[in-house]
Amino acid sequence: MATSIPNVSNDFTLLYNPSWGYNRCSTKAYFKSPNPTNFQHGFYGIENSTIRGSFHLCYPVNSPLYTNKIELIFEGKQSISWKENNNIINDEKIIYKQSKIIWKSKNNNYEELSTLDLLFEFHLPDNLPSTITSLNVKSYGEKIAGGVAGNGTEVGHITYGLRAEIFRPINIFKLQLNQKKIVDIWCRIQRWQSLESLNTFDRPFRWVDSNDDIRYDVELEKTMFNYKDTINIPMKFFINDLDKVKIKKICVRIKEYHELKINDKSKKIGGFVVTDTAFGEQAKKLKTNNDDDYYFFKMRLNLTKTNLGRKLNCSVNNEMINIRHKLKIKIYLENSNLPSIDLEKEITILNFATEQDTSEQHRLSNTWFYHNESKTEETLVETNVACHGRTKNRNKYVTSQKKRFTLFGVKFSGRGTRDTDL
Repeated sequence: MATSIPNVSNDFTLLYNPSWGYNRCSTKAYFKSPNPTNFQHGFYGIENSTIRGSFHLCYPVNSPLYTNKIELIFEGKQSISWKENNNIINDEKIIYKQSKIIWKSKNNNYEELSTLDLLFEFHLPDNLPSTITSLNVKSYGEKIAGGVAGNGTEVGHITYGLRAEIFRPINIFKLQLNQKKIVDIWCRIQRWQSLESLNTFDRPFRWVDSNDDIRYDVELEKTMFNYKDTINIPMKFFINDLDKVKIKKICVRIKEYHELKINDKSKKIGGFVVTDTAFGEQAKKLKTNNDDDYYFFKMRLNLTKTNLGRKLNCSVNNEMINIRHKLKIKIYLENSNLPSIDLEKEITILNFATEQDTSEQHRLSNTWFYHNESKTEETLVETNVACHGRTKNRNKYVTSQKKRFTLFGVKFSGRGTRDTDL
């Protein structure tokens, strides 16, 4: 009877996507998580939090992987650099590193592996900073997203990653000249805050001013925001004579400032991350209670939709990078010799735990990753490994996989084959 070869393409399409942040990747070895773009579980900063998921191998049984050990590393790095007077000032350091062996052969001999599904979990210490994305990030076409901040050489970021190292023999016929096969993926870390932990009272803020031709009243409902918020900015304009002055255009933007620090040196840069624009003809003409005419705009900035290619970072101060934000409003006038109206206010953007976040965590807690905690690593390996030429625990493996892949829309139809609901 011919040996059935697993079809790995469906797993790869369903569970792996390069846009999730893989650096070195493979269709036969990849990471999985209930939330494909996030391995962090728990509200880090408020409660105990972990990095949790599984590492999955899916090799054809007629071309298995030969290995004696699989090691997983979770690592965080902080990197700062900029150019000053033709000199490069930089510093990079590892802020955290933890590793564990998630599979090892008996007697350290190489074994043939076809399919392997290994759960992993790293407990986060209390003092790690959140992931920080640099303002100068190259996008498609090697252009810096959102425009150049500073002179374009300034880079400051904190990154975390998961790296799987698969130890294998050198095989010159397959051009395997490196004893390690490496698969690594970015792993974003978010710190959370509770409103009760903040010793501050947030108040609304208003800009009110007037001259002979125009009077304006611009309101900001608060100055402290959750990074998932939408900032609403109602504006009222009282204009005496439209022949003298009109509203031509309004630009509302959030500018993010980074202060990069290395020893006694520092560099400050800034770049816009969120923007919204309205034109004069979009104004609504309304009346006050005193029957006075005014023109009304309501500007909105959705912080979850950064529209300049940059990532929005939360406001923070740490050892090497300080981040703060300003709301900037520019009102262009028409038919007037008056200059544009420029308004700005420093705001704070934090990551609060909301009811929606709590609900999402509860949903993820019902996935299969959370129902194997009582199993030891040895039991998981014995249950999930399917090796070419060995039938031990084969039925247990198929049963286990049948339950797990149903979560992602894949159903096994029998031993060695499966149908997909794609």
